[in-house]
Amino acid sequence: MRCAKPSLGSRPVLWYTQLMRISVLILSLLAGMANAQLNPALDCWCRGSSGERFEMGDVTCFTISGRTFTAQCQMSLNNPMWREVTDGCVIS
Repeated sequence: MRCAKPSLGSRPVLWYTQLMRISVLILSLLAGMANAQLNPALDCWCRGSSGERFEMGDVTCFTISGRTFTAQCQMSLNNPMWREVTDGCVIS
């Protein structure tokens, strides 16, 4: 007497298809997380001497310890900072 082979039918194909769908989902989630870390949507700005808010690229005049200079709000190592542009200030 011979035993009949069990028919697997479409089960291996379904298993492979589900595995591929899960793999694509995981890869897309990882890519999205990497993109979010590389391009954070941070709202950065600088504070003036009296607490006012300045956007990136704004220029203002500072007088610190009797020294007057013009500074621009810039980023340095992912931190907003004031960078001196010129000595003195232009008054308009």
